Amino acid sequence: MTATLPGSVSEPHPHEPTVHEWLDYVRANSSAGRDFEAGDSLVATVCASAVDPLEIAANLEASGISKRVAAERYGYGNVFGLAEELWSKVAFRPGPGAPTPDLWRVGNVRDLGRGALYAAPALMLLALTRAVGLQFSWWVLPLAISWGWALGQVTAYFGYTFKSRQNRRSEQLVLGWVMVATVISTADFASVAMVLIGGDGTSIIGATVVTTYMVASAILLLNEQDLLAAKLLAPGAAITVAVLVLGVDSISPVFVWLCIGGSALATLVAAGRHMRLTPLRSLTFAPGDFGTAFHHLAHGLMCGVGLTLVAILGGQVFADSGNPALFALPILVTLGVMEWQLRSFRAGVEQLLSRLLSLDEFAPGSWRLFRRALTSYVLWAALASDLVAVVVYLDHSNPPYALLIAQVVLGAAFYIDLTLVSLSRLDLVTKCWATGFGAGLVCWALIASFAQDVPRNTAIWEASVATAVVTLASLLVVARGVVSSSMSH
Repeated sequence: MTATLPGSVSEPHPHEPTVHEWLDYVRANSSAGRDFEAGDSLVATVCASAVDPLEIAANLEASGISKRVAAERYGYGNVFGLAEELWSKVAFRPGPGAPTPDLWRVGNVRDLGRGALYAAPALMLLALTRAVGLQFSWWVLPLAISWGWALGQVTAYFGYTFKSRQNRRSEQLVLGWVMVATVISTADFASVAMVLIGGDGTSIIGATVVTTYMVASAILLLNEQDLLAAKLLAPGAAITVAVLVLGVDSISPVFVWLCIGGSALATLVAAGRHMRLTPLRSLTFAPGDFGTAFHHLAHGLMCGVGLTLVAILGGQVFADSGNPALFALPILVTLGVMEWQLRSFRAGVEQLLSRLLSLDEFAPGSWRLFRRALTSYVLWAALASDLVAVVVYLDHSNPPYALLIAQVVLGAAFYIDLTLVSLSRLDLVTKCWATGFGAGLVCWALIASFAQDVPRNTAIWEASVATAVVTLASLLVVARGVVSSSMSH
């Protein structure tokens, strides 16, 4: 409770009434607590801005009102009884130290654009394979999305960490070396995949470019350059829509290369303004920085693997129903909706805290806001899946309903994941994902043992759906306790 106090305990100003004078005045006049001016007394200001009687009791004790004084002078067995009386008499007024602006803005259409930046790399790679005739190995997109998502988490962690320390130079330096690590590590992993699984140099380049673009976009978003990132993406996005959605086959391959390659290169150049490449000797890390960064890396990797298994592999399993790229759209296009709803939820909680009269009202109010945001996201994801189903049906094919429903489930898990991570509960989130992947492995083993006629890809995809379902259930279980606690916010 001490963390909510408006400031440190200090001596009253010489012209302020003493604590006893103010208490005697308030108790003697039932309306005194309604018309006092902030600044009459430090205790008066705290009493007016308190959101719970315990805050008033703590300030009374800090001001010298002990249990003995409360009993002998005011007739209460302890300071809590006196605090309850003041709580009922003194009208609520925000303290002078209370921040007025919201820390979180309400979600809006701008967040949909941020979601497009997340979805763009995979879609542009698919557009290249269709329009230019490139033959990437099957592992390119799963590797690029999984590793790119993981490194994007690390980029955001280090970026915001050094921003909070107001160390712009170190921030630029660590982002520069993260970018170098992105290029080298992706190329290394892709080379290993080529040797063990098969492929060629084109696949290595494709995976490296996609991952690099994802990290570059993360750097621009970190620096609040959403509009610039959207402008740079526009040529590649336009040609991707023309190829994948409209099915335009008469576009020159060279023009496709110029649009998509130009967007990727321009994004990397723009991100380069926020990076430095000098020796790391001048970069100082705090204890635990690398441990937390690795935690974010593991979390991002689990999210990326979940996305590729459910959406990308699912598109291959149901390829007979139509274009696999189309089937991955519901979860990709609603990534921005997740951030929209997260911002609206966090802003709503701040507004709730500003008008509370008792902490007892917080838990149901916060949980209600969370349910509303989650429901809104699920409805948007269901709408996107319905639109894909209609497009497939009009194309005289059977829509892959199981895949579309699975993406809604995975999207709901992603939204809860995003909310809990924003509330600093990455530990719970990774445990939930670990539980989900454990359940998926068990499911895959059962399918392999008792349904041997099921194709391998189908068995893996069904196990991935089990992972998404169990992860969602686990996140829902832990979410209520975190979201409903005022200390989480």
